[in-house]
Amino acid sequence: MAEEAEKQKEFEALLIKTLTGAGWKKSVRGEKLGKADMEFNNGEVTLQVHTRSDPGWIIFSIFESPEEGSDFAIRAPNELATVLNTITSFQNEISFDNYKEYLSQLVAVSPEIYVDTGDDLIPLKDE
Repeated sequence: MAEEAEKQKEFEALLIKTLTGAGWKKSVRGEKLGKADMEFNNGEVTLQVHTRSDPGWIIFSIFESPEEGSDFAIRAPNELATVLNTITSFQNEISFDNYKEYLSQLVAVSPEIYVDTGDDLIPLKDE
């Protein structure tokens, strides 16, 4: 158990360090709760990345407005750096109109990506 908790701490530290280096900031929730909950606004959309309670998982979200967005669960226990570097590579170009083309880049580096409907995780396929 202690080893798993330590791995999760390292996972969260890598997430914060990588995204902070790319201009991301902790979200209000991340600041209040001291969590690895980061966000970035490129003028078109707000991107968010945070960890799930399950070790090795992150949630990547894209919001056009507070009411309109999509969440993607990504299992990346060993690919976190690659997944985050992929996200930061397109963070300035992604919009709500073109985000699906960028998701294929994520599928290429981490095949375990799911659309998070709130109730279910539906596998995302590169199409």
